[in-house]
Amino acid sequence: MKTIKAAATLFMTGVMLLTSGCVQKVLNGIRGGNKEYDSIVEKWKDGNTFEGEAADDAIGALFAAAEAKDHDEFKECFIESIRSKSNFDGKIDDFMDAFPKGMSEAELTYVGGGAGGSVDYDNFEKGASYNYNCTVNGEWYYVSVSFCFCNDKHPEDIGVEQFLIMNLNARAYHTDKASRDEYYYDYFDILCDIKSEEEMPARLINGCPYLWTETDTPKLSEDQMRDLLYEYGTLGNKEVREKIGDCNAYYKAFNSTGYTHFYELKPVNGEPRYAKIICQVDYGKIYDAYVCTPDDADYDNPLYERG
Repeated sequence: MKTIKAAATLFMTGVMLLTSGCVQKVLNGIRGGNKEYDSIVEKWKDGNTFEGEAADDAIGALFAAAEAKDHDEFKECFIESIRSKSNFDGKIDDFMDAFPKGMSEAELTYVGGGAGGSVDYDNFEKGASYNYNCTVNGEWYYVSVSFCFCNDKHPEDIGVEQFLIMNLNARAYHTDKASRDEYYYDYFDILCDIKSEEEMPARLINGCPYLWTETDTPKLSEDQMRDLLYEYGTLGNKEVREKIGDCNAYYKAFNSTGYTHFYELKPVNGEPRYAKIICQVDYGKIYDAYVCTPDDADYDNPLYERG
């Protein structure tokens, strides 16, 4: 996976945006070739910026401004229609109040995204979304930025379109909400949401946070769970439910046919283990089942495969 250093720099230039605790005028920090610009939007409007460079530009400028609580620099990064919203200034203040200290020095790991564009006679458009994970002071975070870096006919639409930061508990909460609403994330232009474990219990399973419910059912080992699933092939059997109880976490996407249940297993060498069980219907016949750690899934040794 791609890893970038998300210090308060613009990565293509190495020019620091933070000096003596405040953001310098971006005129001194954003370069494209031999030119300097007042903002990332001005740079993108001048053309000749590639997708990955634009993502680095956006993350660098937004992190630097948020770390320094520079309201104006932060606002300048966004497209005109967002900047002009009557409530956007208040959203920026809320974002900066919640922004985790030290985030601008985090090591970001790229975990996915997408790009798109169109050519329509005299107009060329290009944009992208980049998603990252990182750890700051021992806490897991999700970072997402969406932006348009080329629009020949409508330059007012060039800039950042969405910027999200969530800790593990907040990400689990919003993932659950989005699982039932195709347009859920369209409601946000900026969001920095930090929720506590007490407020929103969650676990990281196979790299994704899920809302978590503790149960008093005894934890099975990997082999015990495998034997049980192969014996019955369903989570709906009475004997199975008596042995494993209700799941600790659950996920069903609006556009998916599978129902995913997570059960905590006995840890191995102190590392958490989880059973990820995908069913045809809720607590029904099993499609697939795998052992997961917080970061990975073992697809080579399934807990269950349909014959």
